[in-house]
Amino acid sequence: MKCVNLPEIMTAKVISICNLKGGVGKTTIVMALAEYLAGDTMYKKRVLAIDLDPQSNLTSALMSEEIWEKKFESKKLTLPYLFKDPEYFLENVKNENFIVKHNVSNVRNGNSFAHLHLIPSSPRLFEI
Repeated sequence: MKCVNLPEIMTAKVISICNLKGGVGKTTIVMALAEYLAGDTMYKKRVLAIDLDPQSNLTSALMSEEIWEKKFESKKLTLPYLFKDPEYFLENVKNENFIVKHNVSNVRNGNSFAHLHLIPSSPRLFEI
């Protein structure tokens, strides 16, 4: 019998920040935590932030409105469109097109965190 060492399997950690009351700092905590974990700290983790708020405050905090409009909202690559017709997107659109990988975080003045990604929201999420 041969003994095989399997590589350590990495699993994704999910951190969810929820509260029904508005104005308690959910978006601020998510943004700070995401930037901290993906930044130049000892962690340097790959972080995917998903903005599930129709107010889209996390989206507008992490990317410029110009990039959001030109590259995502106008091409219907924001969360509401994915929710409205998931079959279409699973069959016809690359899943990665929904994920913002560059120019994420306005904290760095144009230099995005290499490991911080975002699935942007839109006020159209109110329609769902």
